[in-house]
Amino acid sequence: AIRRLDGAVGAVLGALEQSGREDDAFLVFTSDNGAPFPGAKTNLYDSGIQLPFLVRHPMQIRRGVVCDAMTSFVDVAPTMLEWLRIEKPRASKAKGRSLVRILEESRPPEWNEIFAGQSFHEVTMYYPMRAVRTRTHKLILNLAHPLEFPIAEDVFASKTWQGILHHPDPTLGDRPLSAYLRRPRIELYDLVADPEERTNLAEDPRNGGVRRDLEGRLRDWQERTDDPWFVKYIHE
Repeated sequence: AIRRLDGAVGAVLGALEQSGREDDAFLVFTSDNGAPFPGAKTNLYDSGIQLPFLVRHPMQIRRGVVCDAMTSFVDVAPTMLEWLRIEKPRASKAKGRSLVRILEESRPPEWNEIFAGQSFHEVTMYYPMRAVRTRTHKLILNLAHPLEFPIAEDVFASKTWQGILHHPDPTLGDRPLSAYLRRPRIELYDLVADPEERTNLAEDPRNGGVRRDLEGRLRDWQERTDDPWFVKYIHE
C-alpha cells in the first residue's frame, strides 16, 4: 500500500512539474475509509474514520506542520473554494470550514469535534449511523439497531473475516462477535481511557451528563444539515 501511494503520488507530482504548474497546484491526499478490515471499514469507530490527510499549499510558508485540528470531508470543498477565490454557496448545509487558514498551525482552537455518518456501504447494506466525536469521547447513534450489522462483500470474503466466523470463540479484538453484529441504539466511549472503544458507557449513570451533551450536539447537527434521519426523533 505504501509503495502504491509513493508511486501514484509521485506520478502526479511529476506530471505537475513537467507541465510547469507545480507551484499552482493545491494538493490533498486522503482515503475513503480506514483500514479495509472488519471493525474498521463501514464503521464509525475510530479505526474506520481516522484517515490519512496530507495537504500541500504551494504558498505555505511554514511547511512540514503536523496539525491536529479535527477535520472532516465536509471541510475539503470550502478549502478548495477559498483557494480558488470562489464564494461558498449560501444554500450549502454541510457546514464545512476552510482549512487554508490553519495549515501552518499545530493546534488551532475551535477545531475540537467532528461529526460522521453512514447510511449504507452497498445498496443491500442498510444500517444508518450518525456519530459525534470530541477529543475525549464519542457517541454513536445506530438508527437501525434492531438489525444485524451488515458486512461488506469484500470484507466478508476476506480470510480475516472468514477466520473470525470459523473460530470456536469468535471475537474482534476484545469485542465478542455477537456484540459487533448486534448493537444498541446508543454507544458512548471514553476515548482517553478506552481508545479501542470496547466499553460502552451509554447506560452508565456516571456518564449521563456526557451522553446528554453529545446527544444534544448530534441532534443539533442533524437538524442543521437537514439529515433525512432527523425524522426518527419525531416518529420514535
